[in-house]
Amino acid sequence: KNGRLGFSSILEETRFRRVERTAMNEEVLWIQDVGCGFAHTAALDTNGRVLTCGEGTTGALGHGTPVSDLFFLKIVEGLPRVVK
Repeated sequence: KNGRLGFSSILEETRFRRVERTAMNEEVLWIQDVGCGFAHTAALDTNGRVLTCGEGTTGALGHGTPVSDLFFLKIVEGLPRVVK
């Protein structure tokens, strides 16, 4: 719902499925960890980058603007790479 899953839809999903595209469509991303909140999703890729999508009108996505990004995971540029 509300694009929190990273699909090009705001509908609810009842089955697991692969997220085929991100905001960085030209690069293949390997996601190693995912966290989901009430209105947004955060993912950690194997390069240590944090990506978010979902409801961002309060700045919750960390992209520097109070704008929602409902359909595509986008790198949070202001964070250093995370080592897990």
